[in-house]
Amino acid sequence: MNDPLLDDPPTLLEKLRSMQDDATRQMFGQFLPGAPETLPEPADFQQWAMAGGKLQKMLLDYQAAPVEAGSEALTTLADPAEWAKMTHGR
Repeated sequence: MNDPLLDDPPTLLEKLRSMQDDATRQMFGQFLPGAPETLPEPADFQQWAMAGGKLQKMLLDYQAAPVEAGSEALTTLADPAEWAKMTHGR
């Protein structure tokens, strides 16, 4: 009983990867019916990463503005832990 897949590890890994891809598509396909079958091009990922970096910089600049202005009340809102304490009454 020799299984050809066990004799060829790269083929076995590719088969397992393919099965995992199919299972993932089947599982998430019900929630994302319009999802593409193939991944976007690497340039698209780069564009989204750059956009994320710009948004992060904007958020940090926004949170730094009250600190630079010296406003103690506004700095509380810039700290997520302080904001959570304030909104949850602790």
